[in-house]
Amino acid sequence: MRIDSHQHYFAVMKGKMGELQAAGDLADDVLERTTFVWELPPQPYNHETRAYGKTVDSHIEAFSKRLHDALPDETHCFLDCRFLKNAAPLENGEIPLQAVLRSCADLGAHPSIGDAPTDDEIAVVREHVGQRNGEVLLRLSARTFAKIGFAMKLDELLNSIGAQPNQCHLFFDFEQLSAEVDASPQTFAAYSAIAGLRDIAEWLSVSIVGASTPKTLPPAEQCPKLLPRLEWNIWREVVSNLGQNRRIPSFGDYGVSSHNIEELDPRLITVSANIRYTAADGMWAFKGRSLRRHSFEQFRSLSQQIVQHEAYSGPEFSWGDKYILECANGLGRTGNTTTWRRVGTNHHVSFVARQIAGQI
Repeated sequence: MRIDSHQHYFAVMKGKMGELQAAGDLADDVLERTTFVWELPPQPYNHETRAYGKTVDSHIEAFSKRLHDALPDETHCFLDCRFLKNAAPLENGEIPLQAVLRSCADLGAHPSIGDAPTDDEIAVVREHVGQRNGEVLLRLSARTFAKIGFAMKLDELLNSIGAQPNQCHLFFDFEQLSAEVDASPQTFAAYSAIAGLRDIAEWLSVSIVGASTPKTLPPAEQCPKLLPRLEWNIWREVVSNLGQNRRIPSFGDYGVSSHNIEELDPRLITVSANIRYTAADGMWAFKGRSLRRHSFEQFRSLSQQIVQHEAYSGPEFSWGDKYILECANGLGRTGNTTTWRRVGTNHHVSFVARQIAGQI
């Protein structure tokens, strides 16, 4: 599917329960402007038994079911198995990317790969793009596109999968961004990559993507705290400097999550109550104390802080915003950490899709 409009949003989501449910709660106008890239999470690991809690087969099956429950058929999305690169093949011999593409074919799902795919991934993608209407998403990291001569690497990748630009979507993906690093070189790298891309009009889409949500939120004493949306700032700066006759890239981010997933031993970590709330100029972090010591009732006071905050969009803005108001008013349950990832993600995707469309 060709996406020419820069008012289209690419949402790179961790394929966990909260994010999947958040997508299922989105309004139609948001879904129409959003393309999801679903990153399958790692196999669940039991740190007590030191063994995986699920086989690769059951892990893929569970994800596929949740994705079908969340999205309507023919949604057009991409599936990425970067967290399962080292997973064992399924019982039938398929690799995870091959298996999930087969099980989600009715959703209009296509493969997503990075700039260093395995031989098995290349074979799967090559077969997929050879089919009628087969597409692929190529995610180039800054380690590749910020280098002189990155076009040669891109040509090698296209040749390996047997694809032409008119069969591919292209990400210039900064992955994890940091507020402690000057963004000027990153902005220049993105601009140079866009300006120097040969046959830019041929690609199905071209996007600038990144994540700036830190792995660890600031301590409660510093919250609420506004965290910059660095990828948004870079995209706007690049767009403002492109000439009128240049193709304007689309925008993408990683929702309210950081770029990677850390599977830590739950026995050794302290999980605090927190709500991530996206606004025009950044993401507000509202944070409480340890959930183990102070309970989930903290989410009521955090919700009250958001409702009283100038950034609050109102209960009609999204499913997540309505949930926040109800929680603040003492209605319903306080939920769990999955619930609040669902709430924050639902608000974020709704906000960014409408912001790009010029409605905010």
